[in-house]
Amino acid sequence: MLVEIKTKKLSSEKFKEHFNTLRSLILEEWKQVKPDALAETHGDLEKVIDYISTQTERTRTLVRRQLEELYNLADLSQSKVENGLAKAQEQVSSNLESLLERIEQRTERLLNQFEKEVLPEVNAKVRKNIGTSLFTTLGIGFILGLVVGGFDRGRE
Repeated sequence: MLVEIKTKKLSSEKFKEHFNTLRSLILEEWKQVKPDALAETHGDLEKVIDYISTQTERTRTLVRRQLEELYNLADLSQSKVENGLAKAQEQVSSNLESLLERIEQRTERLLNQFEKEVLPEVNAKVRKNIGTSLFTTLGIGFILGLVVGGFDRGRE
């Protein structure tokens, strides 16, 4: 069974656009190519082909064909990365949504439990000890007033 890979024709514009990505693949493919000299081509496809063909003693046609292969490989790996990233984003989004839903349900349960069990008990204790509650509140207010307002207020 043959697997057919769709190849894209390499244009000068596409090559220049993806030159930074392709540069590492070119240096890996042709060990004779010097990184500085390759950078001096500024991504011009014809200059790159000329430079590689002179360094490797290969024909321009063969170099062009190999560059197209590298471009297609880089393009395929880029689309795989993009697909993987999209799947990861969907999974994270789904996990966050389920986590938020569980947190909302738990908060709602805790609030209902507080209203049913704790709040009536607190209200009953406050009503039972209304005098104590009132004096406690006044005492806390007085102490806070002294702390916030200071002890020396009104003295010269």
